[in-house]
Amino acid sequence: MIESLQGLIGQVRYFDEGTLSKSFEQVGYPLAASRVLFFGEEHTDIVSQIETLGAINAIAKPGDTILLEGGDRATPIERHCGFYLLLSLYINWQWEKLGEPYSVGSVRKKMEWQKEQGFGRTFIDTKRSYNISDLNISRISCGFWDSDQAIKETFNKNEVTKDTLLKRNTSMVEAIKMALARDTGRALVISGFMHLPTFDYLDTKRLNKEKSDFPESMQRYYELVREARNKPQSSFKMDSSSGTTEPIFKYLTENNIPFREFIHRRLER
Repeated sequence: MIESLQGLIGQVRYFDEGTLSKSFEQVGYPLAASRVLFFGEEHTDIVSQIETLGAINAIAKPGDTILLEGGDRATPIERHCGFYLLLSLYINWQWEKLGEPYSVGSVRKKMEWQKEQGFGRTFIDTKRSYNISDLNISRISCGFWDSDQAIKETFNKNEVTKDTLLKRNTSMVEAIKMALARDTGRALVISGFMHLPTFDYLDTKRLNKEKSDFPESMQRYYELVREARNKPQSSFKMDSSSGTTEPIFKYLTENNIPFREFIHRRLER
């Protein structure tokens, strides 16, 4: 573990902020003006995850809060934020080596596998081998944005549904509110790409590529999705994630909160 984790730390440490545009498609307000930053990643692509954490480390400031997927927003992260992020990255890397495709079932399997491997205990025993005092992620706080209830519903149904995605994205809104209410810095959200408003829009646009009149505004896009879901015979094509980012977009725009989205260029669908 020591050598591998030290290698990951080095990649995060030496990420060049000047390459942000090379690594990420960016949409939204200028970085300097944004209060919420979204980073969309592929859960089975360790390269994009490493560069995402490297980018966050490069631009993070004291007072910022990183919000993570996969845990209830009411559950505190007791561990040192920087170490928690790096250990999670290491575990994701080891899991990717097994070649498991991403699915609800594989997420449950990964949770069981992770406990069996005892990574946390090994990390504690070797913690003195890792010096991250110079990293910005060692000086900010971490929390979750997710909903345990919605995650459990996803496991029970063994599929990602519109309803569970809406519940999870609504939970993200509440987590962002809590982070910004501290008035100490920005909220930096790490999530799967389908939780980003722009990716939601672009992915549904791709499904409807034959439609020359696809809405240009996000507001009209969300309206069209709601209309289509109420019309079983609608020719408008959607998947389970279409339109489910509306609570996020609505909260940010109605409250005039400047935000920026970073979508890793390796994402392919």
